Amino acid sequence: MSTVFSQMRRVAGASGAVLPAMAGLSACGGADDIGTEPVTVAVTFDHIPPAWTLGYSDYTDGTEPSNVTLSLTDTLPAPIQQRAVAISGTNHSDDMYAYIKRPVTGLAPSSVYQAEVSVTLAASVPQGCLGVGGSPGESVYVKTTVSGSEPQTVRQDDGEWVLSIDKGNQAQSGTEGQMLGHIANSATDCQYGTTERKTLRTTTPITVTTDAQGRVWWGLGQDSGYEAGSTLVLLNATLTLSPR
Repeated sequence: MSTVFSQMRRVAGASGAVLPAMAGLSACGGADDIGTEPVTVAVTFDHIPPAWTLGYSDYTDGTEPSNVTLSLTDTLPAPIQQRAVAISGTNHSDDMYAYIKRPVTGLAPSSVYQAEVSVTLAASVPQGCLGVGGSPGESVYVKTTVSGSEPQTVRQDDGEWVLSIDKGNQAQSGTEGQMLGHIANSATDCQYGTTERKTLRTTTPITVTTDAQGRVWWGLGQDSGYEAGSTLVLLNATLTLSPR
């Protein structure tokens, strides 16, 4: 567990403006292919792609999380031997969602797609360990969202800051988000952590309607019920959008 944490170097803080989409973010093929063929977007997180931006939600005015960062690790130990992107934050209540998001363009405007996601992470937290509010592994859930509008953190009248789309909460999935699993690995020794490659996938497609510009928003994040610091370390991810 300490191996991954000690190798991180911070490169970004709180969320900023969304950067323009770069090459590789749009659908491939000619105009005749738009809306007729599946589109796949694959990302290797050995650097921080500039199209992704950081945000966080699921807190109240008095429980805003701290140390929410997007960072790049040094090369991880064998068997991974790759740099990775880490989403970190300290949860001061029983809930925190720390996420990254990006637009995917070049799709058919105002059209329905079925979205499937695969995410591979570097899991360094042993399973079955005790922590404040929950387990540091099994209580930190990995989420993906695919939506026709940009996810934004908005304040409700009761003082709670929530995501503008329906991602579900912690272990629960929503209409625009799905819980893929958690960050714990197969180790059971809570005093000594190893780092393992772990792949999680959507179990059912997420149905999404593109906006008028033929765009959807893809998000990845950790939905934590563990009341301390937690980190989601991403190695690669794939989004496949199939016209319905």
